[in-house]
Amino acid sequence: MLAWRGQAFDLLRPQGGHFQGWDSFGEASAHLEDVTGDLRPEILADYGPEGQSTDAYRWDGANYAYLTTLEGK
Repeated sequence: MLAWRGQAFDLLRPQGGHFQGWDSFGEASAHLEDVTGDLRPEILADYGPEGQSTDAYRWDGANYAYLTTLEGK
């Protein structure tokens, strides 16, 4: 995920959750979905055997921060 940071693009990295410290979201896959019902999509990043666990990341104004883990999503 890239963002324009004034004078250059910057790689947005996951903040918290299973993917803290990683350069990308998701081992198995990642996609966008509005899971909070606020009409703004969260990043859903899948991991674990057959992608059975999913961490949701929500935009906090500066980063995509860990929101919750969705089991069996």
